[in-house]
Amino acid sequence: MKLGGKEAPPTLKVIENEKENEDGLRDHLDAVILQGARRMLAAALEAEVQEYVDRYQHHRDEKGHRQVVRNGKAKARTVTTGAGQLEVEAPRVNDKRVVDGERQKCETREQRCWFHKLGNVTDKLPKRLQAKGKRLLHEVVYAATRDDAEEAIEKFTAEFSPKHQRAVDCLTKDREKLLTFFDFPAEHWKHLRTTNVIESSFATVRLRRRVTKCQGSGELIALSSAGLIPPFELGDRDEPGLVRTAPRLGA
Repeated sequence: MKLGGKEAPPTLKVIENEKENEDGLRDHLDAVILQGARRMLAAALEAEVQEYVDRYQHHRDEKGHRQVVRNGKAKARTVTTGAGQLEVEAPRVNDKRVVDGERQKCETREQRCWFHKLGNVTDKLPKRLQAKGKRLLHEVVYAATRDDAEEAIEKFTAEFSPKHQRAVDCLTKDREKLLTFFDFPAEHWKHLRTTNVIESSFATVRLRRRVTKCQGSGELIALSSAGLIPPFELGDRDEPGLVRTAPRLGA
């Protein structure tokens, strides 16, 4: 097409190329995030198992053999995280100890994410009551003790049951798993009860992607992601096996 005797620039083609470039970079960044999340989850599982084995390393049978040892890896399974779906192989433990007639097991304790639970519960309340509901839920989340949290849950139940039973059921069905963090030292509650560590660790990367509108090469995005996410530490002076932050992607 010509305008005033001059050929117009291929505007449509430029826009299409920019869109293709943006989509490609977005896919690359998502792949980087998933890779980092997979490595972090694997490191967390490894640390948990190693801490368990080390804790009982002095437990031995009559022949002097250790009763708690590693036993390869379990069958791969898919788990859903804030970064997407990941396939993981959890390390296994062979615990031969018998206490009160029962074989002991290495079990992972679950803490449900309060960040998502707050949203799920309040969404089931009318808009006019959501602010009040959120305030009552905060009394549970920031309670000083488990007993105070239990009392706050009962308060929420009394306030909204039975008229808004869906919101009450959404909270109480995961009651025990929501309060797991109370079984750990108080200095770790903030990290345990909030949104899951994988999603929060990569929030900075996703924010940078939106601000820059995915500009730059795939390699540049991977390098910048590695610089934005702090390295993780496995282990703690007081609690071995605690995962503190996310792994460095460029490692």
